[in-house]
Amino acid sequence: MSRSVICYALHSKKKSLDVMTAFAQGCGGRVASVQEKELLPGDCAFYGVRPPWLHLWEQTKREGRKVYYIDNAYWDKCRETYFRVTRNGLQADGSRAVWNDEGPGRLEALGVTIREWQKAGSHVVICPQSQEFTRVVAGFEGDWLEQTVAELKRHTDRPLRIRKKGEGRLLADDLAGAWALVTHMSCAAVEALVAGVPVFCTGRSAAQWMGTSDLSMIETPYYPERRQEWAEVLAANQWTIEEMRDGTCWRAFEEQRMIGIGHYGDGRAQRR
Repeated sequence: MSRSVICYALHSKKKSLDVMTAFAQGCGGRVASVQEKELLPGDCAFYGVRPPWLHLWEQTKREGRKVYYIDNAYWDKCRETYFRVTRNGLQADGSRAVWNDEGPGRLEALGVTIREWQKAGSHVVICPQSQEFTRVVAGFEGDWLEQTVAELKRHTDRPLRIRKKGEGRLLADDLAGAWALVTHMSCAAVEALVAGVPVFCTGRSAAQWMGTSDLSMIETPYYPERRQEWAEVLAANQWTIEEMRDGTCWRAFEEQRMIGIGHYGDGRAQRR
């Protein structure tokens, strides 16, 4: 079992409370409220970060607390069933060799198939995240979409297709015939790589290592090898609520199988 892990939940939201209660049960921790004025002693766990509890998130960074970040799955098809969990990072590092041995089976069970590279596309898909997430969680300062569009226009005359959160059309429709996908750290980049579309990630994310943050290279994208292994790693870095509750998730951390990347997802260093 762990040393004390305090799992901060928004008690008025059933999913937040369910997820954090399950994680607390699996790691031997306990549930507290995001309405706390300051962190309680011990390691921390959060399911997402919103402005009302940004002060707690910032305190973890100031004090160098060990923090477990929980959020939606890497693939849309398994949202609400699986949740990603990362220690001291926002997403798992799919490029590392240290990973859960269940990865291949989990990826197969999800029905994820790695497609051939799509090298004859035309438009560039841009996937901005909400300003709240980009500022509060990822720590990006400024208008990411405005900066990104301006930078891309310096290096390409390809059509830029902006896909904002909550679009009614499917991501697959935007990826059809796409040259590349550009985002800060959206899991849309994970979907793109599986679909054979190269990615540019300006922040630290699971897809960062399978692409580049250098937008000046938009006309010469990176087509990495080992996408299958990378996807298997990500599949192994997400769990069901029951697997959190019964300790399966926690044992993976205790056995040092899971690796977080970056530190709290601060992607500003990627824009130098």
